[in-house]
Amino acid sequence: MPDGTDGTDGTDGTDGTDGTDGGGDFDATQVEGKAYAIDLAEATWVQPAGVGDLLGGSLEQNLLLGVDSADGTSISFISTLTTSLTDLNQDPCQVTQDISGDFSGAPAFEVNEPVLNVGVSGSVIPLRDFSFNASFSDDGSAIDDGTLVAEIDVRDVGPLVGYDNPDDICDLVVFLGTSCVACSDASGTYCLDTEITNLQGPAADTVVERITTPPSGC
Repeated sequence: MPDGTDGTDGTDGTDGTDGTDGGGDFDATQVEGKAYAIDLAEATWVQPAGVGDLLGGSLEQNLLLGVDSADGTSISFISTLTTSLTDLNQDPCQVTQDISGDFSGAPAFEVNEPVLNVGVSGSVIPLRDFSFNASFSDDGSAIDDGTLVAEIDVRDVGPLVGYDNPDDICDLVVFLGTSCVACSDASGTYCLDTEITNLQGPAADTVVERITTPPSGC
């Protein structure tokens, strides 16, 4: 019988629960129905190098993730944007998108989607090969330690940062220490590999509702 002297506690190799860091005690259902406002502008833009201020500074809204369902293995969100960086209510003019991911390591989760469409200033910005991993706080009051990885096409974001010609953006990022790469859809060399770390956000006092068609007046 194991006695704990071999680096375990006599069970399966870590903390005496399920081989993880104690996440088995996390009540996944406590986050159901909550919404979390993820601040992209104030996070750390690791890639593209030198371009974080340019892209992050153009953002005027937070990513808003509403937890639709959660259990011991999976989690699903309704993704949208907040009204502004300071008003954490759901933007009623944004079409929502359902996304889902692995929650077997709760409170940590990971979401992978071929494309996450984000509406910014009246435009839709596709984040291709989207991956987001993070962890809920123990009491479910916040999302912490998030990392987002995606491919951004400068042809989609050019007008937002004051450039109509994508070649001008690619020339600029070379000056800043990086370069445009071939897009995964083989449509040209106009993409930026993007990695954003230190993402976090509190639970917002709002409920995210699905919107398939923006109401009149938007």
